Amino acid sequence: MDAYSFSLKFVLDLRTVKSGNQRPIYARLIINREKIEIALHECVNPDKFDSKIGRIVKPNKYENYLNERLTTIENKINLIRWDLEKEGLPVTGKAIKQRYLGKKAEGNRLLEFFEVVIAEMVAKPQEYGQHSIRHYAQCRDKLKLYLSTIKSEDIALDKFTRRQIDGFELYMLTTPSKVTSKPLCRNSANTAMKKLKSVFNNALRKELILRNPFFGFKLVGVKSTKVALSYEEILALSTHDLGGNESLKKVRDIFLFSCFTGLRYGDAISLRKEDVQEDRNGRFWIISKQQKTGNAIHIPMLAPGKAIYDKYETNRNITGFILPSFSNQKINAYLKHIGNMVGIKTPLTHHIGRHSYAVLLMNSGVDYKLVSEMMGHYSIRSTEAYGKVTQKLLATTADKVEAELK
Repeated sequence: MDAYSFSLKFVLDLRTVKSGNQRPIYARLIINREKIEIALHECVNPDKFDSKIGRIVKPNKYENYLNERLTTIENKINLIRWDLEKEGLPVTGKAIKQRYLGKKAEGNRLLEFFEVVIAEMVAKPQEYGQHSIRHYAQCRDKLKLYLSTIKSEDIALDKFTRRQIDGFELYMLTTPSKVTSKPLCRNSANTAMKKLKSVFNNALRKELILRNPFFGFKLVGVKSTKVALSYEEILALSTHDLGGNESLKKVRDIFLFSCFTGLRYGDAISLRKEDVQEDRNGRFWIISKQQKTGNAIHIPMLAPGKAIYDKYETNRNITGFILPSFSNQKINAYLKHIGNMVGIKTPLTHHIGRHSYAVLLMNSGVDYKLVSEMMGHYSIRSTEAYGKVTQKLLATTADKVEAELK
């Protein structure tokens, strides 16, 4: 069982006054900042209760019995906590209260267990990047909204069936988001479903359920097209004056830096000067870790990327960061405006820079395995998705074959 914070105190409900000016006593549990209280159905005069030690001071005969009962309750709650740990179950205020009151357990709750999974990921930063954790948190939030539509605050793990899986998927594909005012696209919904399936696999490993409800469930695949700029479009973008707007020029440089390094937004904007090193031959290398996967990257810096690196030397010496600071949302908003100014028909986003880098390498004849290494892909299958847009490479290959036939 991973570490968690636990606090147990006995407190008085000072708002409720019983006969003789007595106040009800509660056991207050705080576990990982979650607070829950258990009514003990006992009362005491507040003047005789020491809130620091949670006991009655200078007790009479009955109050002495009450102090002993509080000690017994404290021991019982701790035993429940330790039993949950031994059983490998999430230690939550609700779980402890349920057992204390002797209620029949309905099974572990899905949203509660989701929180445990996320907490375990946060505790292992060497294995899970912030990008991955954020996706799990987003899935949890969507799941919470879906459960509210079926009038449920939470649901037992073993009560979440194929019917709920189908319902959750349909909810994401048809319910407009408050942020975008649009439902999720199929790929985004699939991402959430994969995270939920992973949570149930985790529960199965912990023996909290006997069967994963996702068994036999298949996601509807969607072929995605990787949108990338041609080198001619990149050149047009890099040479446009952008009306002399300095903010637009900085955003363009951030985008072009990813066109020539393949870095995602989070990796590029957080890149520090110590992450760039020069070898004995004068080649500059980006040596860092990807936020999304945690994989190490060793990227040789191409000349256009090196030019941008040099351009912001003053910024680098002041802030320690390679590039100027802009939010991803602001960058994407500016890029759409920049694309219109330059006459690029493709709606620009920062991530298109990463796609363009991959295609640039492939069009130059770089082997897939090397492209995969330079992109920091976990699997070469991720790299192969870019092959469909390398028409220039196919044409070059055809020219070589035709030359041999002459």
